[in-house]
Amino acid sequence: MNKKLSIIIIGFLLLAIVSLISDKYFITERDEKPGIVIKDDPIDSRLIGGTRDEHGCLGPAGYSFDRDAAACTRSWEITSVDQKKAVNIAIGKVGPSKAMTVVQVDEAPCPGCFVVHLERYYERMIVTLKAWDAISVERPI
Repeated sequence: MNKKLSIIIIGFLLLAIVSLISDKYFITERDEKPGIVIKDDPIDSRLIGGTRDEHGCLGPAGYSFDRDAAACTRSWEITSVDQKKAVNIAIGKVGPSKAMTVVQVDEAPCPGCFVVHLERYYERMIVTLKAWDAISVERPI
């Protein structure tokens, strides 16, 4: 019986030692690495692809600042004049701000009707346009 108890105690001690060693070399090392911190950026910029420019745009994700839209966009996604106009109206409705990103622009079946999907850090907004008028802003959870 003493032999079984000794084996159990040794097993727990080995488990504790391995646990302490892994915390020291994996968790502490990760927490001590400095990252680029952008003021007012709640997102941990040490994440891969989390690098933002001075406007808050995620360059590694293909976003760059569009001065006309006053938002971060992917130039190859917003190509038509009507899409650009819809984005300007949507941004005007919610107000321009740092890291405002145009995620998607969907054209609806009526003239001047669009659904513009925006993000600012973790906040999502959906602006609905009807006949070139922003009729609603939703903030889904």
